[in-house]
Amino acid sequence: MIARMMFSLGERARAIKKSIDSTCKKFANRARKVKKLSLNNKDNKHTKVIEMVRVIGVDPGTGSWDVLGLDDGDGEDVFLDISIPSRKILENPDLLLSVIQRNQPVDMVTAPSGHGIPLQMLEDTTGEEIYTANLRRKKDPAVMGIAKVLFSMKNAGIKACTIPGVKQLSTVKKQYKYNKIDMGTADKVCSVAAAIVDQARTRDIRFEETSFILVEVGFGFNATIAVEKGKIIDGIGGSCGGMGFRACGCLDSEIAYLLNHISKKVIYSGGLVDIVGFNDLSPKELFLMSEKDEDIAVAVDGFFHDLIKDIMGLVPSFQVPTSALEVILSGREPEQIRNRLESKVHDLLSIPTRIINSRARISKTATQGAAYIANAVAGGKYKDLLKVMRLRESNHGLLSQIHVGPLTF
Repeated sequence: MIARMMFSLGERARAIKKSIDSTCKKFANRARKVKKLSLNNKDNKHTKVIEMVRVIGVDPGTGSWDVLGLDDGDGEDVFLDISIPSRKILENPDLLLSVIQRNQPVDMVTAPSGHGIPLQMLEDTTGEEIYTANLRRKKDPAVMGIAKVLFSMKNAGIKACTIPGVKQLSTVKKQYKYNKIDMGTADKVCSVAAAIVDQARTRDIRFEETSFILVEVGFGFNATIAVEKGKIIDGIGGSCGGMGFRACGCLDSEIAYLLNHISKKVIYSGGLVDIVGFNDLSPKELFLMSEKDEDIAVAVDGFFHDLIKDIMGLVPSFQVPTSALEVILSGREPEQIRNRLESKVHDLLSIPTRIINSRARISKTATQGAAYIANAVAGGKYKDLLKVMRLRESNHGLLSQIHVGPLTF
């Protein structure tokens, strides 16, 4: 059922908050609101109906879980923008649920989807899909607690949609998927959605005209994703590419053999902080120390060399190698990353490198993209994203095209 609010433009400033607050209290179970705005301040006869979709995007990161609430009116009001340390979610999986419930009513929430779950409603998602997206052996300890959070949201009846990973998309060619799982997790798909919207706005082009390479530097892992004509065409996920701040990235098979048993703890280690021996330092602190310490400088150079290799590794995936308009950066310490990458990228590809624009002050880029996807699923102003990105064509299996094994859970 739709709540309707009529008010003159002269009363707009004080009426909006009062009307919305009273409506939300009276109709707490209603997901969609409509404002009737007067177009004539004098006679108040003409009105314009604006349907507002209210959504929440969620980004489950290695260091933090970020949450962004967005109303898609003309101003795209941000009503929620927070970051929760991941360890707190691991300790209390219901913490995210309480945040979502406190901000009801909403039309749609993006469910944290790990390595990816086909685009569908959370209520239709099976336990097997949730456990597969989590990719954790039952005997191993939880690293992020995604499965528990998903079951908590599902049992509470939260209206949420799941997000696919890069490998599950039909826009990525089959031959790119052999013996891979992590071509970009669900949150990286969300970051791409944010980058598509941002490039379209920045260059005044349509979603289907966007083409770029996204580089996302996370607290643990990095990822690079290729986008052509608004579609994800290839990706190198955090455990398939170069080293991250904390994660080792692609692991030599011979090292894997000598390790005997590889746990999630191993995958989340061996990155830049372990190489330099300062596990408690932030990325910003590491970069600053590299200016004075030669050993750290060498390790940091290796970190950026890996990023460049991942960027260049995606170039052959474009139908037209020169179609990428730019490299877009998101994630941690973007200015430091840009300063160290832009010259090399320009020398190799003759395209600019820039930082993605963000509406959020606290939460990360992926959260904004997640909110856009939630808005699209709910039929809001970003609904064309689903068609352009072809996210509904996401029924390709995470564990398909694997020709080594057997795999064990």
